[in-house]
Amino acid sequence: MSTGGISILFGDPERAVVRTAEPDYFHDLRLDAVVDAVVGDDDQFDIRPWFYTPVDNPADVSLRQSVYCELDSNATIRSAFVRFGAGMQTIRTLLSELSAASTDTERLGWRVNAFQAYVAVIVRLSDDLERAHPAAAALRAVADYVDTQVHSAHFQLLRRTADDIGEALGKIVYSVRIRDLQVNVQRFEGAPEMLERTRVLLDRFDEPDRTDRAYPAADHPGLNRVESSILELVAGLFPQQFGLLREFVERTHDFIDPNLLRLDRELQFYLRYRAHVEWLRQSGLEFCYPAVGDDRSSPTWATDAFDIALAASLFADDPAARVVANSLRLDPPERMIVVTGPNQGGKTTFARMLGQLHHLAGLGLPIPGQEGSLVLFDEIYTHFEHAEVATDERGKLEDELIRLHQIIATATSRSLVILNETFSSTSLHDARLLGRAVLTQLDRIGVRGVYVTFVDELSRLSASTVSMVSCTDPDDASRRTFAIVRRPADGRAFAAALAEKYHLTFDEVDRRLVR
Repeated sequence: MSTGGISILFGDPERAVVRTAEPDYFHDLRLDAVVDAVVGDDDQFDIRPWFYTPVDNPADVSLRQSVYCELDSNATIRSAFVRFGAGMQTIRTLLSELSAASTDTERLGWRVNAFQAYVAVIVRLSDDLERAHPAAAALRAVADYVDTQVHSAHFQLLRRTADDIGEALGKIVYSVRIRDLQVNVQRFEGAPEMLERTRVLLDRFDEPDRTDRAYPAADHPGLNRVESSILELVAGLFPQQFGLLREFVERTHDFIDPNLLRLDRELQFYLRYRAHVEWLRQSGLEFCYPAVGDDRSSPTWATDAFDIALAASLFADDPAARVVANSLRLDPPERMIVVTGPNQGGKTTFARMLGQLHHLAGLGLPIPGQEGSLVLFDEIYTHFEHAEVATDERGKLEDELIRLHQIIATATSRSLVILNETFSSTSLHDARLLGRAVLTQLDRIGVRGVYVTFVDELSRLSASTVSMVSCTDPDDASRRTFAIVRRPADGRAFAAALAEKYHLTFDEVDRRLVR
């Protein structure tokens, strides 16, 4: 079969570069939890690397969005590919019996069974796609490719040969005589009517629906030692038929088209993510296909977006849980959102959300939210507050400065930078001074991103910075709403941080007075 490249993930699969290791920013953004939930414990298709690797051009994003959209909205096409995947799994199961087979003859049988199953699978896929008329260009290419393979002279010849061999093997009739510990196999010379009488007699003992067997099921459907020995004797009695079988297997040693193997694997990328999204949609959450481009002068915005990892965690515990959605917008020259407000008010969640939106959009997958328009990035850099390690000889501030220096040294104007609670261990004066220096350098580079801080003044640093504030209930300042809105910083962030640091919040003071 042809090995000409087809792919539903990449416009040019031969030039695709895929990350094999989890990106450094995954844990900070909780994307590791998202991928764990999507892929599950069984990653037999090794699809995690695709979730690690955003594409670097809008064309591939468009390709993936069109494929996902059709798989998501067209049940006929989705069912066709689900059947294809189930059929390929059957073929893998049959081929796995080769290693368990005890003789070459048995291995020949499993391989022919696998080939016949393969023929049925791709013929069915060709018929299904011909009826479905896929609209996505990548799926139309798959339909055309499968149709070409099924109707090729080479495939048709192999198909007829397999049918002929199956028919020839089906005509083999033999008898088995067992006396004491001796088994004798010979050609059956009895009358045809005896075969029919025997079949009718044995049909009376067939119990296909019985499940209360007194013996355990076999680990695999392969032959046991006695059956395998009988098969070898039968092969010796019918050398012509089994000779044809051996020749056929040698001619079709690698019969599975590598493009269809890739198709089977690439489908898992879409179908598993869709299953996760469908679960979240059942809770009323919305997902959308954002506009994704490469124009740095384009706005960045999202409406009613949310942290997909947090949503999954909440709904796993309580299906009726409420997820707070937030919106954002950056109109050039705006590039950096500076988020201030009280602790535990959703600032870190907002920062994570922005990173998740960009990563998922770069994968060509739907993002959590109603609408959006995002710009492709070359890398995401994150710096989230980490607990100090006793064995680390560097102090917390020194460690922060080293990590931030590495980000500034490597980031480009196409990078996304997400900094959370930076310099919270320092005084207000030092946090203001260091924060200003960091933001000035990032502004010079031209990165986009989020800076979560308790220093309100940093939100007014330049025309590229935008202030967003974590809100509290107007009637109860101690109650967080987890809404992050665009407005000038109110000057209370540092005071709130100090109060919490020294346990002087209203609730804590009130609790001590009551005692």
